[in-house]
Amino acid sequence: MQLDEIEIIVDAEDAKKIWEQLINYLPVYALFHSDRKNQDLDSEVQDPLKFAIEQIFKRDDIQKKLSEIAQNIENEIKSIAESTISKFKDIAKQDAEVKPNIPEVSTLKWKDVYKNIGFNTDNEVPLNKRGSGFRRLMLLSFFLAEVEKQKNDTKVNTIYAIEEPETSLHPDLQKILLKSLLDLAEKDNYQILITTHSPQFIRLLPNSTIRYVERGNVENFNENVLDKIIKNLGVLPNVGKVIWCVEGKNDEQFLKNINQNIPELKKIVDIEEKIKSGLFAFNLMNGSNCGDYIDRYITKNTNAIEFHLYDKDKNEKYKSEIERVKKRGDGSNGILTQKREIENYIPKKLIEEEFNISFSDIKDWDNENIIEKIIERTKKNMKVNDIKSILNGKLSQKITKSDLEGLNAWEEVEGWFVTISEFLNKCTDKEKKNE
Repeated sequence: MQLDEIEIIVDAEDAKKIWEQLINYLPVYALFHSDRKNQDLDSEVQDPLKFAIEQIFKRDDIQKKLSEIAQNIENEIKSIAESTISKFKDIAKQDAEVKPNIPEVSTLKWKDVYKNIGFNTDNEVPLNKRGSGFRRLMLLSFFLAEVEKQKNDTKVNTIYAIEEPETSLHPDLQKILLKSLLDLAEKDNYQILITTHSPQFIRLLPNSTIRYVERGNVENFNENVLDKIIKNLGVLPNVGKVIWCVEGKNDEQFLKNINQNIPELKKIVDIEEKIKSGLFAFNLMNGSNCGDYIDRYITKNTNAIEFHLYDKDKNEKYKSEIERVKKRGDGSNGILTQKREIENYIPKKLIEEEFNISFSDIKDWDNENIIEKIIERTKKNMKVNDIKSILNGKLSQKITKSDLEGLNAWEEVEGWFVTISEFLNKCTDKEKKNE
């Protein structure tokens, strides 16, 4: 027996009934264009509310209630229809076949009841009549709300496709939008597709998620693709004169928080102030990608110098990368943390209070796998990334100089910021000489 694929017309005969059942199991799909025609009945996105409605109607609890309502209405209609048909037969004096044609509940398009839903802005101006920047701000707000909603939301499978998320947004807002998209993408019931021409966006994405599309050809991220991206979009990590290279966003958040909340560190160098001035930036290496980045040496022959800080981990797996940075001869430097990971610089008491657990039996805090121990001892079903976000986001803001001294880590941590300060001074001196 030989099998062939054939196309089936889904809106004809019995195939339509099958399709109407299958479509209930498909995810909600939302396409956000980089810009659109300002038409009230635009077939694409009027605003995010349209797709919120579609998500709501996909929920099992709503479907159950709608089915009950539809069934009650159908029973009423049948009763009226049967009475009408009975009177027709009496009057017509003939036994003609007449029956009500009531659509099945599964075919009812409930969302069409709300097809004109949308936001109105000042003076009742519809959102889709506003400028691109205003609409993009609303889109940003929608995705931030989606991330927040995940705490208690039911599972509705959703695909969001966004063209050029950076369009009409300030760079700071671009980063906020991208973070919300990355957070959503980590949820089991969401898939995020974006297209971009922004090197900044590409640099912040995990390499495994990047696809390079050119004239219909799609390639996964590799060294050849990196060459093409650099050629077509420009140098990826050209973000500042002093670049602090860390493994990921959690490390960046930890360092920013302790810098802003420990006066002694902020006095050495105010990281946020230097970022605003354009003299300093973090570069997220996305873990295993750091070796590739160091080999590329993209900042060669530029005014940028780099300070690399990576976790010691269990086996000092990034030691060779640090040595390669030191051998560059451009003033860049790098070190491994003395403790296992950045989370080991958070005192026990803060973690114990947050997760309501005890670490009294742990003697070698410096080399313990903190994340693993939290998962073992907490009763909450939490993911690694969620725990890391709490530790490096919320808890790191509470760390004091005294805490770091208690962990025998103060001199080490202080040295990180002293190095950054010295690097910044070199750049400032270089600028003065050029003047």
